[in-house]
Amino acid sequence: MGRLGQNWLENHPDVVSRFTNFMLTDAEAFKALTGFDGEMILVGDDQYNTNDILEATETLVSVWGKDVILAYVNPEMTENDLSFGKTFAQRYPGGDTRPTDRWRDEDRASDMVRTHWKWDIKLTSSIAGYLIKDAFSATAW
Repeated sequence: MGRLGQNWLENHPDVVSRFTNFMLTDAEAFKALTGFDGEMILVGDDQYNTNDILEATETLVSVWGKDVILAYVNPEMTENDLSFGKTFAQRYPGGDTRPTDRWRDEDRASDMVRTHWKWDIKLTSSIAGYLIKDAFSATAW
């Protein structure tokens, strides 16, 4: 979920009343409160500027909006295991997926580093994830 969804959820009156016996700073509080038994909850905090005029004031909008994704992501990440999505990377000669070159450039008086990485992110299963559109209202509590 996005940061807007996290803020909405944490400040919802039903959640606030149940958090009286939990510390909000405890990372495991949400799991204990809801009974969530998954490995992790990821909160996206990306925003982009929707204003087309460069000189104008920024208009930042959340990439996630009011949507929430529930997904199973297999920690093993082997080729044929069930997972909502995977990152595929090209193997270079030598077997590396991110070969790195290092050299000294005396003309610049610098150490140079160059990394190659060709990758693609794919949704690999339609049954390992679920999209909840407009999961919460836009108003804060």
